[in-house]
Amino acid sequence: MNNERPKENNPERIRLRCHFSSIFESLWQFWAIIAITLFNQIDTIIEVVRDMKSSGIRQVLAQGGIWGLAVILAVTAAVLLFQVLRWRKTWVTLDGNLIIIERNTLNRIHNTIAVENLSAVNVERNLFERIVGTARIKMDTSSMTTADKTDVSLVFREDKAIAFRQAVISRMNQVKGAAAEENLEADIRPDVVPESIAESGNVFSYGAWDMAKHSFFSMSIINLLIVAGGIAGSVWYRMSEYYEPGAILEHAGAVIPVLLVFVSAAYGLIKKYIVYYNFRVYRDGDDLHMRYGLLKLKSYTVPIDKISAVEIVQPTLSRIFKRYQAKIVTVGVGDEGSELSNLTMAMSKEELLHQLGVLIPEFMGESIFEGVCGESRKGVAVRAVKSVKWIIMIVVGAVVTGLLTDLPTWTIALCAAGLLGFIFLLYGLAHISAGWKKGEQALVLMQGCFAKSWIVCRYDKVQMISLVAHPAARRMGIKRGTVHMLQMVAEIPYMEDEQAEEIAAAVL
Repeated sequence: MNNERPKENNPERIRLRCHFSSIFESLWQFWAIIAITLFNQIDTIIEVVRDMKSSGIRQVLAQGGIWGLAVILAVTAAVLLFQVLRWRKTWVTLDGNLIIIERNTLNRIHNTIAVENLSAVNVERNLFERIVGTARIKMDTSSMTTADKTDVSLVFREDKAIAFRQAVISRMNQVKGAAAEENLEADIRPDVVPESIAESGNVFSYGAWDMAKHSFFSMSIINLLIVAGGIAGSVWYRMSEYYEPGAILEHAGAVIPVLLVFVSAAYGLIKKYIVYYNFRVYRDGDDLHMRYGLLKLKSYTVPIDKISAVEIVQPTLSRIFKRYQAKIVTVGVGDEGSELSNLTMAMSKEELLHQLGVLIPEFMGESIFEGVCGESRKGVAVRAVKSVKWIIMIVVGAVVTGLLTDLPTWTIALCAAGLLGFIFLLYGLAHISAGWKKGEQALVLMQGCFAKSWIVCRYDKVQMISLVAHPAARRMGIKRGTVHMLQMVAEIPYMEDEQAEEIAAAVL
């Protein structure tokens, strides 16, 4: 159900109310609390039901055994009524180049967004929305204060959601001086690529095997070790003396926690496969289009001029097997926990450069992997000085542990040496992975430890750059710093003072 007021004479004015099903979507956390509460009181509920069967409802009511359930139902009804009233009093209006969201309840809200300030207008459909025939429109603005969350999220009937999105994009095109119908796709489903684009051959699609490889190469080493350990442990357990059914049940209490850890780690392996199911990306004019998802369908449209940076990522396993994946840094994609900003799956360097050359040639003019300067060797000495505080803390901790416990001295010394070795390893890997390159239109920065990333920062998208110098760094004439963009902070490695000032001048 999607109610509208009578149509007005102004054809540029669209006034809608969100779909009624949005009430139930907004209440899922409340339903979860109720379900957990009822589950915790399952014994009491069973007793009440039994009493109703044996003594009758009146006797149970007289004993007060059902009043707890009645209170829960009353609170549920009150919350539901409140949500219905708020839904009924909330309207979304597209009036010219303004989007107006008004709520005429006791606490009146009237928010206005100009379409020229929008960075993205995307479509998303979770499983519930696909069942009831709705779609969610997610709009983001170029605002630093809201860069880590979606600014506006609206649920309409599917056809109205597509029509509303097309109307907003049309107004955005007119503001930019483009044709109103530019990038208005004829599709009515966010999981379908328009035929005109599909026939062009410039759509990059990833099959089941590609996504499985991406899930593996993106997996953390810790999760991989847990999964491998779980498989080896289960094989050993099966072959051990406890394989008899009676013994398995006897030791189930010790096995279940380990099994849960194994399942959790395995879930991390298949999660990306589910999220990125049927991933497709293509470019149409000055926009990138990304579509993916199994349980939750996502359709993102990203204007090229809204991309602040491109990040080439090598997680630890990808670094070992020489695989790369690209992500975009922009408002509207990747600014929530349920959103991911991948532009490609894990692949070889040659495949990556080819796809990026087709999708975002504006960023490829910087030759991402060529001519990158490593961190100044003086940075090693500075990192060594900075590590002194860790040495002192670990030594003091080892001495205190030896005085307060009966642990053998060799055990304490071995643990302290292991911690120091790990810290030195992190500093060494950070130095090896750090690098930079000043291009004509962008700054390329390298960073990481076990994982590694290349970040291509457009000069015109940098909002602030800060340079700092540790006392030891000042004596050696080097600096390091950070580059701040709307949705990301990238590290500038140690470099000579002149080079750092030259970069700051180029950026600002």
